[in-house]
Amino acid sequence: MLSVLVNKMSGVWDFLKRHRGKIIAGAVAAGGAFVVHQALRNSLQLGSGWNRDREFNRSQIEAQRHYIYDTQHRTCDISILNLLPGIAKRIALYFDVEALIEDLRNNKELSKEQRFIQWQDIKVWHYIEIILYKKSDILLYK
Repeated sequence: MLSVLVNKMSGVWDFLKRHRGKIIAGAVAAGGAFVVHQALRNSLQLGSGWNRDREFNRSQIEAQRHYIYDTQHRTCDISILNLLPGIAKRIALYFDVEALIEDLRNNKELSKEQRFIQWQDIKVWHYIEIILYKKSDILLYK
């Protein structure tokens, strides 16, 4: 029985001696593949963490930009809304159509021709006033 075992072991030993280079090359190739696989897996895990941090930073910066934009937009809207009454008052004072209408109603000394001319002025000034109101709104909200 011992001789059978020795014969088999010597056969294995002869096989190992004959194919020693191939076995070593195969072991080196398998070990290298394992090392490359581990290195890639580790780098991907590190890279994905880096990407997550980068994406988080990018989204944080974008949220900050949106906040700044919204704040400035809100401030501009409030400023524009505060400007509108002043502009309307200035237009009304410059084109004082109401005073012309009151003068037309109360001044009985005007001739028909003067009344007609004043009425034409009232119409023109009123249209100009409306156009200026709209134009100022458009310019402020643009």
